Amino acid sequence: MSPSSFLAGTSPRLQSYNANENDKTIQIEGEIIRKATETKLKRYWYCLLGKELYVYKNKQEEKHKSMHSLIGCFLKDEPEEQLGNTTVLYPFKLIFPQNK
Repeated sequence: MSPSSFLAGTSPRLQSYNANENDKTIQIEGEIIRKATETKLKRYWYCLLGKELYVYKNKQEEKHKSMHSLIGCFLKDEPEEQLGNTTVLYPFKLIFPQNK
């Protein structure tokens, strides 16, 4: 499912985010599978509000597990990975500056 399918409108988190109507702030949320170890995958719910990425254990959680400021960060695409017969992972890495 593409990130554009998660765009604003239905989430209480996104609706409560204070952005004025002239603001072109990115507001996306959705499930991401995080690689915990080489063989273990964990599912998390992520909300991208402006330049802050909020991490939740699942979609129903009220309180976020962590928050990352993405100011000065870079996104690096990784090669696709086949998981089973039908699932393909599209991995990426967030690269934070040295002082973060």
